[in-house]
Amino acid sequence: MDFDPRFWHKRFTQQAGWTKEVRRYILQTLRANRATPILEVGCGTGVVLSQIYQDGCHHIFGVDIALPGLEFARNRNPHLRMSCADGLRLPFRDQRFSISLCHYFLLWVANPSAVLAEMKRVTRSGGHVVILAEPDYQNRQDEPWELHKLGQLQNMALLSLGANLSMGSQVRSLFEQLQLQDIHISMLKPAPAHPSPREDEMEWQVLESDLQHLVDQGAISPEQVENFRLQDEWARLAGTRKLFIPTYFGWAKVP
Repeated sequence: MDFDPRFWHKRFTQQAGWTKEVRRYILQTLRANRATPILEVGCGTGVVLSQIYQDGCHHIFGVDIALPGLEFARNRNPHLRMSCADGLRLPFRDQRFSISLCHYFLLWVANPSAVLAEMKRVTRSGGHVVILAEPDYQNRQDEPWELHKLGQLQNMALLSLGANLSMGSQVRSLFEQLQLQDIHISMLKPAPAHPSPREDEMEWQVLESDLQHLVDQGAISPEQVENFRLQDEWARLAGTRKLFIPTYFGWAKVP
């Protein structure tokens, strides 16, 4: 599936819903307010930025390397300040922000330590670097057993697309390597046991998008993908489908 901002905006909105309460808790804990300068690295289609703005923090900025997503975000949220930039070379002076954050982002970065170092650079002393969600696909759980192979194939596809499958389990060590202080790391609560049909459909569309990469490589056939789709649908209808991917969040203080 090509990058369709409308589709991925829906996915990003779903993901932002999973982290909404955690995000609000962290920003409240860090005493963010209307005037707190906040940066999101990897802002995508602007979902998280928009929600932070709606929650009352208005001095916010976003950067992303993908221009189509930014253009989509600007059309929907002309009041948000966003720039096309690489997380490895943030276009801001040292100690510009009180909070720098990212959301389902580091798993797609070849050098997450370098990106976090840039986030630390632009965050003032006493400010905080925040990781809102990073999954650990290596420890995923897929049920029933016949769909275990589907999980393995999605992991294979994600790996070939450049994802770091164990990113979530590395969050604490990355903070420690940067000598950040007062480190807090926790796991997001699992998604509801009985998601809505719309959420089920979205989950399968993302799975299918990942598996298409393997189809293009000749690793699996379209018929195998369709068979997995039917197995997934039957399991969801029977109430036996389980997909759990441990996902971590955390924050730490810049010394």
